[in-house]
Amino acid sequence: MVMDRFHKANPPSFEGHYNPDGAQKWLQEVEKIFRGVACPEGQKLHLGTFMLTEEAEHWWDNARQRLDNAGSAITWAIFKDMFLIKYFPEDIRNRKEMEFVKLEQGNMSVAEYAAKFEELSRYYPLYVGEAGEKSKCIKFEMGLRSEIKKLVGMQEIRDFPTLVNKSRIYDEDSRAEKAHY
Repeated sequence: MVMDRFHKANPPSFEGHYNPDGAQKWLQEVEKIFRGVACPEGQKLHLGTFMLTEEAEHWWDNARQRLDNAGSAITWAIFKDMFLIKYFPEDIRNRKEMEFVKLEQGNMSVAEYAAKFEELSRYYPLYVGEAGEKSKCIKFEMGLRSEIKKLVGMQEIRDFPTLVNKSRIYDEDSRAEKAHY
């Protein structure tokens, strides 16, 4: 039974309150479990909302009643939209998007920069598909420190994992060389 598999995966609960990063993490973790247990679309709403507690549970009870009274069909997709509006508001999404737009490597290693880049890029919806991959590579490259940018820039690498790996190797070699001398 899907419910048993879902609960055996130890899904996190979500209490609510003002915790945008916690809300985002909770949603990602629950959806990861849904994929892992091959949860049918029709059961996601019941299983996911079962993990809401305290303030979040009260919020959902009220939101569900409003939807029921309006005669609206309630799906997991509708829940997610409402959940994100409530717990990951637009001003926070805009701030994360601007943080991504302004992101540069600075003193971070390439590995740290790439991790931060991946974390924030999900808030920037333009990097989907083949055209998005090219733009993503250009944005990443433009944020690299100048010595790395010069080396990888002329190679015009437009495959993101390859770009990150080439940049990381150069960065690590460069740091090792500086530490040696």
